[in-house]
Amino acid sequence: MSLKTYAALPDEEANNVRIEKGVSAHIEEVRKWTSSRFLHFTFLYTVIICLSGMLLSNVLRNGSPMCGDISQQLFSPASSAISYEITTFGENFYQKTPYMCNVTDGLPTNATDKKWIDLYDFGNSWVTKDDARQLTLDTVQLPNSDLYVTQLTVFHDLHCLNVLRKSLYPDRYMSDYDDFINKDGSRNYTSVDAQHYDHCIDNLRRSIMCHGDVSTISWSYNKYRRVPLPDLRLTKTCRNYDKLREWGHEHEVMTALKWKHGPESAFKHSWDD
Repeated sequence: MSLKTYAALPDEEANNVRIEKGVSAHIEEVRKWTSSRFLHFTFLYTVIICLSGMLLSNVLRNGSPMCGDISQQLFSPASSAISYEITTFGENFYQKTPYMCNVTDGLPTNATDKKWIDLYDFGNSWVTKDDARQLTLDTVQLPNSDLYVTQLTVFHDLHCLNVLRKSLYPDRYMSDYDDFINKDGSRNYTSVDAQHYDHCIDNLRRSIMCHGDVSTISWSYNKYRRVPLPDLRLTKTCRNYDKLREWGHEHEVMTALKWKHGPESAFKHSWDD
């Protein structure tokens, strides 16, 4: 049997082999890089689509992309009642609203009083134990109940504003101010009533500064007075107050918040036991 002799490859053929191997390795590297990049962009697009879907769902559900309400960073049991709407307010310096005084004599009426009371007549609200756990401060448990009592700040603010409104007409609401107005007509500025008014004024100051309304007031030229004056017609992005009132009615505490002896159990959380 004869032996075959194998000659070495010429330099040109060796170079071709090396080139083919290099090209194959480069193609494989590009394939891996392309595959990795494809997976990377697929992941990013998936995240973007999911976030867009969540945003769209939120807009469709609440009617505004602002409903996430970045300002509401602390827990509120009424957060589910928050929604936004564009509201236009008419001029209210010369044009009276139902919450303002009678145009003929400048005094409030029974209808005016009812409009104000209806804004917050449900007063205090109950919350569940789970919601009470998440409040910034401990709150009182209702007697003979597993519910806890709280109050939305907006309702307290409206109460304060109504107190100040009524203080402008002491003759009409004299029974509300017998501690502030003495029998001779003088004012007792150190009375409990006076402290209440002072509290309400500062409370409203805090709320106004806290919310920091940045909607704008335009100005227009008044040809009769020959000066520019603020145009009190306003368009704002507002929380839907009807929904907050609805939440207040649904969570109204129907019993009087009075304990004959103030039992210890009513003033601490049951989960502290």
